[in-house]
Amino acid sequence: MYRTAFLTVALLGITFAQISAQTPLEKGTHTNLQNNLQNEAQIEARVQDLLSKMTLPEKIGQMIQIDVLRMMGDPSNEWDRGPLEASWMKIVLDDYQVGSILSGGGAAPVPNTPANWLEMTQKVKNYALEHSRLKIPLLYGVDAVHGHNNVQGATFYPHNIGLGATFDPQLVGELGRQTALAVRSTGILWNFAPVADLGRDPRWGRFYETFGEDPVLTSSLVTGQIKGQLEGGGIATIKHFYGYGSALNGVDRGDTPLEDAVLRRYDLPAYRAAVQAGAQTVMVNSGSVRGVPAHASSEILQTLLRQELGFKGVVLSDWEDVLKIQTVHRFASTYKEAIKLSVNSGVDVAMIPHDAATYARLLTELVQEGAVSQKRIDQAVGNMLRLKLEAGLFDAPAPKVANVSLDNLKNPALAKRAALESMTLLENTNHILPLKTSFKKLTVAGDSADVVDRLLGGWSINWQGLGNDQVSGVNTVWQALQNQTPKTTRLVLATNALELKTEAASSDALILVLGEKPYAEGQGDTANPTLNSAQSELLKAAKASKKPVVLVLLAGRPLILPELPSALLMAYLPGSMGAEAIAETLWGRANPSGRLPFSYPKSSDQLPMNYNRANASTYAPLYPFGTGLSYTTFGYSQLKAQQIGSTISVSLEVKNTGKLEGDHIVQLYAAKGSTQRQLAAFARVNLKPGQSKTITLAFPTSNLATLSSDAKGQFVGGIFSLSVGDVKMDLALK
Repeated sequence: MYRTAFLTVALLGITFAQISAQTPLEKGTHTNLQNNLQNEAQIEARVQDLLSKMTLPEKIGQMIQIDVLRMMGDPSNEWDRGPLEASWMKIVLDDYQVGSILSGGGAAPVPNTPANWLEMTQKVKNYALEHSRLKIPLLYGVDAVHGHNNVQGATFYPHNIGLGATFDPQLVGELGRQTALAVRSTGILWNFAPVADLGRDPRWGRFYETFGEDPVLTSSLVTGQIKGQLEGGGIATIKHFYGYGSALNGVDRGDTPLEDAVLRRYDLPAYRAAVQAGAQTVMVNSGSVRGVPAHASSEILQTLLRQELGFKGVVLSDWEDVLKIQTVHRFASTYKEAIKLSVNSGVDVAMIPHDAATYARLLTELVQEGAVSQKRIDQAVGNMLRLKLEAGLFDAPAPKVANVSLDNLKNPALAKRAALESMTLLENTNHILPLKTSFKKLTVAGDSADVVDRLLGGWSINWQGLGNDQVSGVNTVWQALQNQTPKTTRLVLATNALELKTEAASSDALILVLGEKPYAEGQGDTANPTLNSAQSELLKAAKASKKPVVLVLLAGRPLILPELPSALLMAYLPGSMGAEAIAETLWGRANPSGRLPFSYPKSSDQLPMNYNRANASTYAPLYPFGTGLSYTTFGYSQLKAQQIGSTISVSLEVKNTGKLEGDHIVQLYAAKGSTQRQLAAFARVNLKPGQSKTITLAFPTSNLATLSSDAKGQFVGGIFSLSVGDVKMDLALK
């Protein structure tokens, strides 16, 4: 197959730091600890010294984040892209001493090249430093959510929902590292990723930004992503704290009505894991929790995040969300009141993103009136200064323009590996896949067969996807099939249902490539995630031909199907190398190993549907969480388990019982009672035909908190049934 044999075991819920802490102390550990403590003390002393010298306007500037578009192009048009504009640079970086800048989706230089990105970010940072009385450096942020996705020519990795299907924290960690390196090459440290929200409702427009519906899987992948970013020298952001993915009816920026005990069982674990993994910044839930906007909730941002989870970094608002406390949530009667609520509740930095003047004026008034204390201002500014000091920004020399090319932003081999691991085969009637070299003719059809944007999804060059922009070096599925189909098989592209019907008569099989147009955030919300009418008619026409139908879905969520095809390959939003991964999987050059990171419903009436909720007795999806087929088969035996303190250790033998080499995801589930169950641990293993391996899964008892917990979400024990496939055993846990 395409990869060498390997074994990856996920130690779920245990961070790398905790794992290291369980090993004997290595030589030099005490010295390193002393150096760290000394360094922390020096940083803290510098923070306090700076705070003592800063004026109130300088402090408030550090609490403001502005989009770079405000300083670009026509000064009278705040959304115009163009060269940096001197008068607005003065207003933002000199008059208001703004402490951080972001490039939102589409806020790129013209032309959009890596060299121009580096030149733009360095100009902004140099200007800010030159006009700072105390030489406080600027911090630059970006949404690099699937590679350095704002830059023309950069490699786009699969979106998170596809990475969830890989069940591979090691891979996700390497993607995080490579993304951090790519972002840094263009002068940016701060990445607004990863999303730690659960994808519990596919009606939500941000569903594809999540790693899926499961807290254990999400915790593991979020941990890997953050560790990778830190290894690459980046600043990671977990978002959106917390409960964002559990809003009622999947409405973006909506209300999450769930009780705290439920949110703690399902939504909180991934955030806890992210804090333990070392995330330096947190972006706040854009919605509300039980009627209270998260940006105005001291219970969420102070009691839970700071006190309980022990987070010590910067808390950042999402786009214009402080104003939305007034305009969307109607929780404050004025913008000034909204600012007061957010700052006092724990928001350190507000992503304005264009009007620094109004925010600065109103916050100044609030401090002068005593409605916001100087102590709270110093806390917020101190957090930002500490972040900059820890990142080494104060100590670095003034940046000079260096060479940067697309080579710094490309990694097609890694993108292809990620896309291949994500491919999830859900249906394969009569083993129609892999395609047979004996086939004389294949007809390809569908609105997603010969376009690039369906492979990339939202947050690709622009916020809502490519739009009118084009990208080079990315093949469509049709092009990849042309490149990989044997010369003895004729390929035909049908552009409509009539052509499909005509070509089907002489075809051995039909390949439909269907999916969603790109979208992002609330513009992707839908009450009915399904194939559109034209796609449904095309699928029905293909089925009516009586020929085998292979359906490839390019989508960021499960789409309701009017009929089942002979074979169904869920390809998600697989990125730059997605077409190659699809073609290799269809032809059997790669053996599919992805597993669903969500539950695939039969109809929209079943939503929201999650396999591990207490109503599991009514759980009847089209395809359950964790489903995925292979071109080979696997078996399990010798399941054993024991509890050692708060860790459960499980061993079992896995065997490839088929005729092809393949990667397999071992999924260990736990159940308490007869219905609800929870993924407890997983491992990814590569096996040749007939090969067996004994693997060990070690995981904390907290992974089972969804099944047995107190009001705080803490595990309380009991008798559990552990299972892998059809192999089961009972275990009493303390």
